[in-house]
Amino acid sequence: MRKGSALIFILSFLIACENIDLIEIEIDFVEQVVVRADLVKDSLFQGVAFTKTLPLKEEYQIEKAELTNVIAYLKVNYTQIIPLHYSSDGIYKPYYDLNVTGGNTYELFAEVNGKVIYSITRVPNEPEVTAINNANYNFLEANIKAHPDEVYGSFWFIKTSPNSEPSFKSLDYHSIVGASNLNQNLAFTRTTDIPDELKTSYFLERLYIQVAAFDKAYKEFFKTKDNNQPIDDVFAQGGGPINWNIQGENVIGLFIGRANSKIFKSN
Repeated sequence: MRKGSALIFILSFLIACENIDLIEIEIDFVEQVVVRADLVKDSLFQGVAFTKTLPLKEEYQIEKAELTNVIAYLKVNYTQIIPLHYSSDGIYKPYYDLNVTGGNTYELFAEVNGKVIYSITRVPNEPEVTAINNANYNFLEANIKAHPDEVYGSFWFIKTSPNSEPSFKSLDYHSIVGASNLNQNLAFTRTTDIPDELKTSYFLERLYIQVAAFDKAYKEFFKTKDNNQPIDDVFAQGGGPINWNIQGENVIGLFIGRANSKIFKSN
């Protein structure tokens, strides 16, 4: 091909590209019920939140998202029935204070707009930490006496005084782990990395770690929770659905038991 012909071809191609209209693909909106409850050992039950998803173009407002017509109750250890009642912002609670007890099994039964919702979780007891390590202060590690129906995560935080609120802390767990393949009685967990700007003697002397034990269903959720994040690489595929532990048609969410360990000062 001659140079002049090649130049004309390239210019024609570029002009054609500029004239390509962007095509917006309309995705059918499917309303889903969202269920959220965190059952923390030795704390007051904060209720179950029932809301619904809104179309992407609609501004989120709790008044639009909350569900006020849910029929719901808890069943504790397969026997005790506790009705839940609407309080505010889509949250349903018992009429009296309910303390969350370690070792108990809690089931959630609900119905909204003809949809039946169910979930079950066990609240762990306080995780037993057997050792901690600071890994050269890049991150913190903990060894835990493991139980087969539990999984574990850990986070670091910095407190300027023993009774103060954390000044800095992990934004999330690094990973959620179960018992070791080599020793089923032990689990090994680590925190996220400690930022370089906090690696000073002042902050490192005030560095702590805490371990959380979860119902084992939390591990599958944690592994998949980022699957609905935007994909920057147009040639990449999504990671699949999120593994919630709520059962029902067009229902998502978590109803999960958790227990926190004591806090441990870094070595």
